[in-house]
Amino acid sequence: MLSEIECPTIILHVAPSKETAPSYYDKDGILLSAMDEKDAEEVHTLIKNSTLKSGYESSHDIHADLPEQFVDAVIEMKQQK
Repeated sequence: MLSEIECPTIILHVAPSKETAPSYYDKDGILLSAMDEKDAEEVHTLIKNSTLKSGYESSHDIHADLPEQFVDAVIEMKQQK
């Protein structure tokens, strides 16, 4: 499915939480994020026209936690096209 996406796509990926850094997993091996760095790279590879931006110190909701950085990323993507 991801490989069928043709429109420009931005993938915003959070940094590991302070509690688990440098890992995205807790002590029991449970992923505490939507994706780890390997998953984010795989999504980026599968979506041909995508840009991956990582390292956002946020929970799952980058747009709510970091609205200025979210808007900046969207504007940057728009200006590239």
